[in-house]
Amino acid sequence: MTAPSLLGLPASVITEFCSYLLPNKYSWGEKCISPELVALATTCRLLSEHALDVLWKELPSMVPLILTMPSDLIGWSTESYKHTTGRDAEVEVLSFRRPLVPTDYARLMQYAVRVKTMDYHFNHRYPRRVRARATIDVWRALREFRPMAELLPNLNKLAWVWCMDSDNDQEGPGALPLLAGSNLHEVEMYYTSLGLDEDATDLPLPGSIADACADFLCRLSRMARNVQTFKINFLGQPPPISSRLSSFVSTTQNLTTFASRDVPLLPQAFLHLAHIPSLHTLAVRLCREDWSEEWAGGLPELHGKCFYALRKLDFQMNDANMCISVIKLIRHRGLQSLSLVLTGGQLVKDVAKCLAILPERPFALQLRKLRVVVSLTSTPPPIMYAADLVPLFGLDMDEVTIWGCEIAISNELVREMSEAWPNIVKLDLTDREGANSPYVVTVPGLLPFVYNCPLLQELHLNIDATNLAFPHPIPEIRPAFGSEQRALRSLWTGYGLISDPFFVAGFLADCFPECEQVISSWRGQYSDYPDSNQRVQATLWDGVWHLLKHFAKVRAQERHGAAAAGMKLREPANPAAVLHYAELLQSNPAEASRIATVQGRWRPRIITLEGL
Repeated sequence: MTAPSLLGLPASVITEFCSYLLPNKYSWGEKCISPELVALATTCRLLSEHALDVLWKELPSMVPLILTMPSDLIGWSTESYKHTTGRDAEVEVLSFRRPLVPTDYARLMQYAVRVKTMDYHFNHRYPRRVRARATIDVWRALREFRPMAELLPNLNKLAWVWCMDSDNDQEGPGALPLLAGSNLHEVEMYYTSLGLDEDATDLPLPGSIADACADFLCRLSRMARNVQTFKINFLGQPPPISSRLSSFVSTTQNLTTFASRDVPLLPQAFLHLAHIPSLHTLAVRLCREDWSEEWAGGLPELHGKCFYALRKLDFQMNDANMCISVIKLIRHRGLQSLSLVLTGGQLVKDVAKCLAILPERPFALQLRKLRVVVSLTSTPPPIMYAADLVPLFGLDMDEVTIWGCEIAISNELVREMSEAWPNIVKLDLTDREGANSPYVVTVPGLLPFVYNCPLLQELHLNIDATNLAFPHPIPEIRPAFGSEQRALRSLWTGYGLISDPFFVAGFLADCFPECEQVISSWRGQYSDYPDSNQRVQATLWDGVWHLLKHFAKVRAQERHGAAAAGMKLREPANPAAVLHYAELLQSNPAEASRIATVQGRWRPRIITLEGL
């Protein structure tokens, strides 16, 4: 009987086995190298091909491939530069010592066909020479003199990242045009600029980045017709490549995910996306100036005839009426996430129009996440009232975020929202930056979330904790009268004021015993803001965060101690009665004090175990 052998398994299984020798690239404590796999590739004749496939399947840059070329071709030097953090740094620079000849590509081509993924996200975790910066002449020579049309013919996934805070310590944009290939299915392009100068402004976008992106998109339009995922993000500094991006989009037929929040699409490209049957995730920016009256006038004729499979839409527009027209284009009933970013000088009533049509759309029953960001230029900031939010109360929402305008939040509105959205997980009604807003929620106003929203995990509201109005100290009374909401983890209090962090921490520990953090928008002691009141308020809210875990521990000890002593705690009060009591704290404090004296004190009924 023949002994079982690893080589008797299918090639795909052997390759998968070799992949387990690679370290986890998502583990920050490990380097992206595997000496064991290298040894297997260089010493085991039977498994070397499989090991090489795994080793070269994913690269952090083009430099490892260039290093396979003859050693007499590669030249090295070290350059010093000033990092944007102010420190002195050095970088390895790779160059060619002589012109290229066909034989220089012999070894490179053997390994290039094995490359399936190019992921620049993890470039910093490789040895220094892998992170070397090649000169412009290197990339020019590779583009002009190469024996094959595609340098990486089997490349399926590209994640290209350019971080401007260390522009001299990475490969550079010159390699990007070389990475366009006919087999690309997933493309992600990110540019980040960490503004570390004195005025904290973003560093300008280098012209080489724009040129490389334009060249890459031009090549991609001719070669890669089967791209399924395309994402591009420049964090607010888009290069002038709108026409090139639109031309590429117009050539695609199999897109499932498209995201371009900075570079606007032209009308013909957007309408092409609208008719792709496989598209399920879309993040796009449109400019009204690019749409002629003919283009914009034709949108109503397409209502309900586009976006056949859309499940997630992130839409940025500087015209509310066009935003409404785009929402009406959606035919698919399965849209679950909708994000609207409106810029320019629109009034809040235009935003309210966008919200008002949502319950009428075919996807209303499935919509779970809504995010509305309003970037308005008016001063003082416009106000969104409760009536503007009422159309949303008929939707079963999991997440609701409204940012950019002042919201007339109140205890009454909180109660209505908690009743309308019992399955809410995240609620973010963040005010525009600034303090002294008259629209706040009091601490007792949080009680409706205890009774009506058992799944709520993250809450952002302007909370006023100055007028507490409770008739007894917190150790003697339970604000929720025996009820708890154990899902909340994060509470963001905005620019709300606070006077007694001990009371607030005790209140939150009783109502939300699993809350882990309380964060305000006030600038703390480490900020350069001159206002001392800012620092005082920040310190008081930080005190709530610090005290919260101690109060929660005391509450748990009380419950465990009472149970061990054979005491049966008072049954939780009727939620309707407690909410009525919370309203009386503001309208009739004397009556609230009487109720607390009769029912609210923490006096568990002592019942022996025999009597249970």
